[in-house]
Amino acid sequence: MAYVGRVRIDDNTYSMPVGSTLFYTCSTGADTAVKTITTGTYDAMETLSDGITFQVLFTNTNTAANPTLKINNLVAFPILRNIGEPAGTTPETSWKAGTVVSLTYVNSVPGLLMNDSLNTDTKYGKATALSDGLMSKEDKAAMDATGVAIRNNCTASILSDSTYAGYPYKLAIYCDFGTEYANGFVHVIFTPDQISAMKPATVATIDATGGIVTVPIKKQPNRDVTVPTVICWRTPNVRNIS
Repeated sequence: MAYVGRVRIDDNTYSMPVGSTLFYTCSTGADTAVKTITTGTYDAMETLSDGITFQVLFTNTNTAANPTLKINNLVAFPILRNIGEPAGTTPETSWKAGTVVSLTYVNSVPGLLMNDSLNTDTKYGKATALSDGLMSKEDKAAMDATGVAIRNNCTASILSDSTYAGYPYKLAIYCDFGTEYANGFVHVIFTPDQISAMKPATVATIDATGGIVTVPIKKQPNRDVTVPTVICWRTPNVRNIS
């Protein structure tokens, strides 16, 4: 059997198999970088190797830069959201008070890696150009400054329409952007199967009062349509995207 560490309990030394989990409570103040744990029954953690996981109940959040966790007499190991990314100084980038955080020891760092984005309602990491995820407050501020609004998972209705030749139907997408976006530039994102089923045109208009974005389509789909994403730029801040 492989082991990830050794612990002494009541003066007896035991090896811990791979997959072992130990639970501790940490009451260190939010502004103290070196977090410490009370071991209780465990007198000493003698060795630590790859794979051991600690479930730590933090009674306080963290506001200190580059937080670490000191376990018994071992050195204080950095607490990391990802390898190379320390836990942050806000509840959004570290943990909320009263949260149980799962930390796995990675010897090659060395450090304690948070197993989830533990302080959010989802399990996503940070969004990239190629993958879904969470948006940082800096990115959100930059997006707001451009006058961009986004609506997700919008319901849509299929209606008859003869406005555009070759497109006998239109998709009425319900996502109210408000009057400030009344004449803005709209970008509608469909899933590949929706594109295949409907052959939508690249024309989109806004009915600001009714909160509707309309898109001409060639084919009438045989099921309800939910549009994944609709993006709207306000008129003064229209961007040329290519």
